[in-house]
Amino acid sequence: MRMRWLTIVMAAVLAGGGALPAAAQGKKGAPAGPRRAPVRPPRPQANRELDRFVKMPPEERQKELEKLPPQRRERMEQRLERYQQLTPAQREKLQQRYQKFQSLPPDRQEAVRSELQNLRGMRPAERKARLKSEDVKQKFSHEELKILREVSGEPEML
Repeated sequence: MRMRWLTIVMAAVLAGGGALPAAAQGKKGAPAGPRRAPVRPPRPQANRELDRFVKMPPEERQKELEKLPPQRRERMEQRLERYQQLTPAQREKLQQRYQKFQSLPPDRQEAVRSELQNLRGMRPAERKARLKSEDVKQKFSHEELKILREVSGEPEML
């Protein structure tokens, strides 16, 4: 159950940006065709915002949450609750994974986000097969594959 929460939190963190069509994803950022505009604007500040709220004293956090629009407040409260349910080791691992993701160039972040969205729409057996496919191995670096496998819940494939 804890792995499920970690997967949900990490997926939410990484899914904050736009998506590219699968055909436009080249290996290590090589353009394979024309780029489309992202479906959603990238939200790299979302994790920083969560981190900021986590570090606040409870009274200050509540005051800041009250300033947010209702839908955004609800999403942030849900993210805070999920994050706070993680063990310290899980939080550390999540932070390390996010830092690895943030170290990728923006176009590779978009490619990883897009593939994660694709993987989330699959059944576990399909997801496992997709992650083992030559197509994915050619499109993503070892580090990107590691992120994809960990976030999609298939870390045993590493």
